[in-house]
Amino acid sequence: MERNGSYKEMWEHQHGFVTADDIQFVRIEPERLQKIPIFNSVEDSVLVDLASRFTTEKIGVNQVIFNQGELGNKLYIVVWGKVDIVLTTESGIEQRLATLTDGDFFGEMALLEDAPRNASVRAVADTTLLTLAKEQFLNLLDQYPALRIAFVKVADARSKENRESGFS
Repeated sequence: MERNGSYKEMWEHQHGFVTADDIQFVRIEPERLQKIPIFNSVEDSVLVDLASRFTTEKIGVNQVIFNQGELGNKLYIVVWGKVDIVLTTESGIEQRLATLTDGDFFGEMALLEDAPRNASVRAVADTTLLTLAKEQFLNLLDQYPALRIAFVKVADARSKENRESGFS
């Protein structure tokens, strides 16, 4: 941990989630939200408000979270589990673009744009997610202009990265 190595990185990915006794409800600590790039420059008071708005979803193995082409409606944070990001080409061939695990996030691009999802997401293990509905998120952006600025900056960088890799 002191050497900022792989172990510290894994610990930080998994740290910051709090469960109720029955593990049916998970909440995220504001400090953990700050480790997500889209929220790392946001004030503490905004993070407290934001953390209170997430809901818990349990996804079974092989369950599709959303399909390519659907309109985006949520931001997702993987609490525990594993999901694959899958692109289906025009010829119908599936290509795995990424595998996300504990502490990773996805779905942020669709929150700002009314554009179809550019890939599908499928659970490859039983997975617990924290989700933030688009309406909740847009309300936060209206309430906290600094959050909007930070979010647009990260979303623009992700869009550029996707274009450069041929994934749009």
